[in-house]
Amino acid sequence: MVKLTNQRLKEILKKINTNPQTAQQYSSKLDRVLRFLNNNTGLKNAGIKEMGSQAKKTNIRTSDADIVFCTSPDQDHQVIRKYVSEKAVSAFGKAAKVKLAGKAIHIDFISPNCKFDLVYVTQKKFKEEIKKLKVIVKLRPMHKNAIKLAKYAFSKSNVRNIKSYEVEKACLTINSNNLPDCVTKIVHYFKGRIVQNNLTVNRILQRLI
Repeated sequence: MVKLTNQRLKEILKKINTNPQTAQQYSSKLDRVLRFLNNNTGLKNAGIKEMGSQAKKTNIRTSDADIVFCTSPDQDHQVIRKYVSEKAVSAFGKAAKVKLAGKAIHIDFISPNCKFDLVYVTQKKFKEEIKKLKVIVKLRPMHKNAIKLAKYAFSKSNVRNIKSYEVEKACLTINSNNLPDCVTKIVHYFKGRIVQNNLTVNRILQRLI
């Protein structure tokens, strides 16, 4: 069994944490997207909130930013997504690539490279997401670091069927007071899906030594 060390994990954290310059660039683009949603869509917004790993401080350098929004009253999500994506194409022009994929509107700024996913939800779902956000935000820094490291290990191992928010939820079920143990338990939590990728828990953990 791979044995993780606190010192090595802290070294990896320095590499995967967002650097100050990138964080400043991201903040600038975030403000631009929020202004767009508030001022350029013509919709009556009931709520707009950054809710992805960036907001929860569990992000790594490859993390996208999620912005969840709802309207009053609730409307058909396919109609809203198409409408907002068309407005975004006009608003951002050549500065960003806008496309619909899955349940999100992707806004990918070209220079500097910053990616945002806009997700339209019902007002009820929005309130539920706010509650989830508050729970993760209150986690101890050690637990947030453990989440980052697990995400990094999965990403480096090309494991695609474990979502970012699932790693955060897994951490909430784990009782641990030190970083190596917490990371190990999070990875073990997903043993079934790791096997589906023809990998082992040890193979994932080796990304962190």
